[in-house]
Amino acid sequence: MQKVFIIIIVFLIICLGVGAYVFIERNSSGSKFVLSAGFLDWIFGGFDCAESINKCLKTKDDCLAKVNREASRCSDFYNRSIGRCNRYQERASYYVSKCGEAKNRCLVRAERYRDKAEKYNQYLNSCNEKYNKCYDRALKMREKYLSRASECRQKVQERKNECDSRYLQRQAKNIERCVDRGRSCLKRLIDRCGSMVPSF
Repeated sequence: MQKVFIIIIVFLIICLGVGAYVFIERNSSGSKFVLSAGFLDWIFGGFDCAESINKCLKTKDDCLAKVNREASRCSDFYNRSIGRCNRYQERASYYVSKCGEAKNRCLVRAERYRDKAEKYNQYLNSCNEKYNKCYDRALKMREKYLSRASECRQKVQERKNECDSRYLQRQAKNIERCVDRGRSCLKRLIDRCGSMVPSF
């Protein structure tokens, strides 16, 4: 795109130079200068070349953009899948935290019996007993979900590696195809536009 912009700027400068020359010649000679049809064809033909060249380069750029979007599929898959693994990790901590919350609620209820020592102690013992049972179960659940999270990450990484390997090969071919398409398009313009046609 930068090459095309530079070409257009240079072309406009040339047109302005020719226009200035015509203006000076007309004023110095006192005669009326009439642009020939050939000169007009040359000007508008240059604009037509610039537009055609721009279309070729845009075709190549659009093709490369599509290749890059395709290349992100592996990363998109990984990001979606790793989210599921992270949820296993979150659940591993969930059960332990719930035990602590349940114990705190139990202790708050026990405060109602603080003036009755025997009943208060019984309530505290019940809170601790329930917490210990809950905590033992929570540790087993945490171990289970941590194991699932680890297996999930491993499988996701393996599938991403396979995806990357497959798409790297395809991407290399597609990039070459995009460049060839742009180059072929520009080659067809060489006879008509000559040195205006960039090379890449």
